[in-house]
Amino acid sequence: PVVHQQQDSPHLLPVVHQKGNTTKLRPVVHQQQGSPQLLPVVHQKGNTTKLRPVVHQQQDSPQLLPVVHQKGNTTKLRPVVHQQQGSPQLLPVVHQKGNTTKLRPVVHQQQDSPQLLPVVHQKENTTKLRPVVHQQQDSPQ
Repeated sequence: PVVHQQQDSPHLLPVVHQKGNTTKLRPVVHQQQGSPQLLPVVHQKGNTTKLRPVVHQQQDSPQLLPVVHQKGNTTKLRPVVHQQQGSPQLLPVVHQKGNTTKLRPVVHQQQDSPQLLPVVHQKENTTKLRPVVHQQQDSPQ
């Protein structure tokens, strides 16, 4: 206010300050100093150009991120969910086929010692022992 009284133009200053509140308030302060004229030019460019691109970069960067996330959701995140869902889906499919024939050789690969037991169980229990084997296989997974 003391500087405004020295300039003797208080009417022009509030008008410029109204505009200067949005953009040009610092150039008005630089006009009071007079010597750092290069500073308001840099500040005008920084306020009108450099600060806004920073805001646009903030706006554009989240726009690019959801696009990447949309691609990641449609491709990368869903395969991860599909791997979680798909691995039990593939296992029951293998277990369904393995119930008839191949599940016990898989059990033989995992459990090398009880090879005689599933062979005897194949002759004894064609259906009921297999869910017991699936419970043993599904629990470590």
